Amino acid sequence: MSIRSVKRLPHSPVQRGEPDIASADTRSDSAGGATTTTNNGTFVLGSAGVYRVNGGSVFANNGGAVSNSGTLAVSGGSTFIQRGGTTSANPVAIADGGILDDDTSAAAGRFLLVDSTTLTGTGPIPGVAANQIVTVDRGNAETNLAVNMANNGVINLGAPTGAGYSLLRGPAAVTLNNNGQLNTVQGDGGPRYLRVNLTNGPSGTVNIASADTRSDSGEGATTTTNNGTFVLQSAGVYRVSGGSVFVPGTTGTMEFHLAGEFAFGQLRADNAVNVDGTADPVLENDFDPSPGTRFPVIVAGHAGSFSDVLNGFTGGAPSPSEPRKGASPKANTPPSAATSQ
Repeated sequence: MSIRSVKRLPHSPVQRGEPDIASADTRSDSAGGATTTTNNGTFVLGSAGVYRVNGGSVFANNGGAVSNSGTLAVSGGSTFIQRGGTTSANPVAIADGGILDDDTSAAAGRFLLVDSTTLTGTGPIPGVAANQIVTVDRGNAETNLAVNMANNGVINLGAPTGAGYSLLRGPAAVTLNNNGQLNTVQGDGGPRYLRVNLTNGPSGTVNIASADTRSDSGEGATTTTNNGTFVLQSAGVYRVSGGSVFVPGTTGTMEFHLAGEFAFGQLRADNAVNVDGTADPVLENDFDPSPGTRFPVIVAGHAGSFSDVLNGFTGGAPSPSEPRKGASPKANTPPSAATSQ
């Protein structure tokens, strides 16, 4: 058998100095009842340092800085409250059952949401602040958006490596208002689920890089509204199904990346799309399509049309009869939302 040393912090410290966590197993847990660690100074984790907050305990980063070269993990019904304090180096891990309580007035920070987690806010303006990066991990990570929130920073759905799905969900009454950047990341595969109402504001960018990004009815029908810039990378596909709808706003721009005749970003919707706003086709990798080449970038029933189509392209009516991305075009394919001149 083996034994190990476990350091517990069963009290509720208010930190104004500079603790240096070097132990590989330091815990703020509920062995003596849930606790609160409040940081107003500098909280340092060395490269081998591990600080675990669980059992309903709280870490309140009210001021100062968390320098995390090791592991700071929050799980099991515990909450990390991000306010005036910064985080640097490794992201704070919000793990199974953990809660991230964030606000748009908060300081810079990086957070990795793993397993089943909650993103919420109890401050004045719940949301992700500018200079923050929040990543919903791959490997079947699921994050529940508990209240209406604004994203003024960066939210990543998925990770550059690793398989498995990533999911951001919210109840019917909750909307994510994106004023920053929302990315769906391809990684090694697996769907990226946006099962929450999403409004992309005039300063917001939604960047669809995953080949399988879905807004479906797994949590109930949702609405995606674009009043900003909605980017579909050359391998990116946004699938809207199961009663969910996509609404292109008058001030919105749909940016479709084209890397080849059968390599282009695409929006596919079961319900009709009332086309509006601007289409901005972007050529990649020196791709130079022949005049008249058609790209079915929107595959859905439709009404309306783009008010402007940029970069030497013209617009046509998207049609559900157009071929799927990667399929051979038919001679009688109707005009798509982007036609090379």
